Amino acid sequence: MNDRSAQRMAMLQEALASGGTLHLRDAAELCGVSEMTIRRDLSTQPSAISLLGGRLVMASCPGEPLSGQTAPLPTGRQLYRRGRHAVYRLRLDVDSTAQPAKPFS
Repeated sequence: MNDRSAQRMAMLQEALASGGTLHLRDAAELCGVSEMTIRRDLSTQPSAISLLGGRLVMASCPGEPLSGQTAPLPTGRQLYRRGRHAVYRLRLDVDSTAQPAKPFS
């Protein structure tokens, strides 16, 4: 992380310290850079700031739900397992209701 990026992140953390949100456009204006620069800063280094729907918010501890969420989001592996289980159940359902094929007359 370079010094300018670190300064921008510090400015944004200070602006978000009260627990509010900051629109990406306003954050870029505050720092005097483009919105893409803010996005790049957030994606290239670990930060206490998250970008959600075009707004910057202070991130809670990793794995903890953000306000409005009831549980942490599932990981990629958990989603993969859920998908495999759903396909397995679907196959069982299809196999149990399938009719034997009729021979051609």
